[in-house]
Amino acid sequence: MTEQFFVKEPSSTYRFSPAAEAAIQKWWPENLTQAQFPEAMIHLQADLIRIHAPNMSPEDRARARETLARLGC
Repeated sequence: MTEQFFVKEPSSTYRFSPAAEAAIQKWWPENLTQAQFPEAMIHLQADLIRIHAPNMSPEDRARARETLARLGC
């Protein structure tokens, strides 16, 4: 089974999947400084793209690869 961004809870609410939550915790610590923000956002976006890539259409995966290349990831 591929990883998802969100997991549906029984109460019909959604939460971040464990993989997405781990990426957020890794790149968005509580003590993130303004100077660290741009680089953190690049890495977080790249990790979330990689997590979701198996669920994407071939066209979306191609665009995701282009985005990752532009981000230098």
